[in-house]
Amino acid sequence: MVFRKTIPALVAFALLCGLAAAQRNAIPVRINQTIDEGKHAVLRGNTYPLALPKFDRGPAPPDLPLDRVLLVLQRSPEQEAVLKSLLEQQQQKSSPSAPGSRPGVGR
Repeated sequence: MVFRKTIPALVAFALLCGLAAAQRNAIPVRINQTIDEGKHAVLRGNTYPLALPKFDRGPAPPDLPLDRVLLVLQRSPEQEAVLKSLLEQQQQKSSPSAPGSRPGVGR
């Protein structure tokens, strides 16, 4: 009885390990040097207009919740192409990537 439960668990574990390894290899490293905290870049047009020195109240406490922070990063051209391909596949009903094409997933 234990043997019947062990085999599927081992197979699932092996598949997850393989999937994790494939994902690690598929994404190229985009940070290729150490980060220098002394260098900063000003991103123009990305600061709230009232974020001025005269309103600065010093450092925020470490436990302050940041509920309305939005960080937008740009995808690499390769990531953009993969995403576009996936989205196109999901629009085809015959595609295995289409919503509802997997058992247990509703349309």
